[in-house]
Amino acid sequence: EDFEVKLGNRNNVQYAGEFTVGGQTLPVVYDTGSFEVLMLSSHCDLTCGQGHRLYDEAKSNTYVAETDIKAYHYFGSGPTESVHGLEKLSIGGPNSPYVKEKAPFFQIWRHGIAPWRNSDFFSGIVGMAHPDQVPLDMLATTTDKDHQLTPDKLLLTSLGINTFAMCLKRHDPDAPGMLAFGPSVASRAKDPAFSTLSVVGKLHWGVKLTGVEASGISQPGLCQPSCGVIVDSGTSLIAVPPSAAGLITALDKMIARDCSNLASLPVLRFDFEGTAVELPPQAYV
Repeated sequence: EDFEVKLGNRNNVQYAGEFTVGGQTLPVVYDTGSFEVLMLSSHCDLTCGQGHRLYDEAKSNTYVAETDIKAYHYFGSGPTESVHGLEKLSIGGPNSPYVKEKAPFFQIWRHGIAPWRNSDFFSGIVGMAHPDQVPLDMLATTTDKDHQLTPDKLLLTSLGINTFAMCLKRHDPDAPGMLAFGPSVASRAKDPAFSTLSVVGKLHWGVKLTGVEASGISQPGLCQPSCGVIVDSGTSLIAVPPSAAGLITALDKMIARDCSNLASLPVLRFDFEGTAVELPPQAYV
């Protein structure tokens, strides 16, 4: 059946929606760039900051403890220290049709993600990458050589979800986003308003970029013949390879320090094997 999760928007940078863990509905980032479910825990030390809504295993009658061995994940914004367990997980609120009993997840006890310490906007990260299970080279590490983790099946796979849609609106600083599932999502792929890109990544939602342009800036040969691009809903940044340093430097020199000249800055044009995506300066500065 069709089902939607509304995504709250904080300044067009963070989008979070409801996710239910052991009967506790908490705000999470639905992250197409990661693999697992990680929740801030009531066990968490001061690194979790103030004001966060925390998952509390003591309030759940479906929590299954597995180990007290600490596991470590490393994100671009910092590391997390957590404990692996099993829990009843639901995409959206408690009445969601997408529910998995005894699903793997991690309780975060400590982390070094600076933006998370200063923001109580979300309480967890739900990985939505596309392999059936966590890749071996992406497994959380442990300090106990005799007790290493084995690959978990991804939540989307466990729920039988093979199609979803995500819309992140930007017309206002608090314009809501949307995460959708169900038959109508698959039918939207045939809508002429949308373009189809081939997923070439084996671990991520990776697509092929065949050209980058910015009017008034010469950067010949960039992404020739192609670059790999990860479509990542968990970050607001555009990360580029060293080969794009010339373009970034040229853009940086054009931008007024108070951003007063946005209207005169060039539009960035990305070519995905013939499908063009344009970003105005308001989207990349």
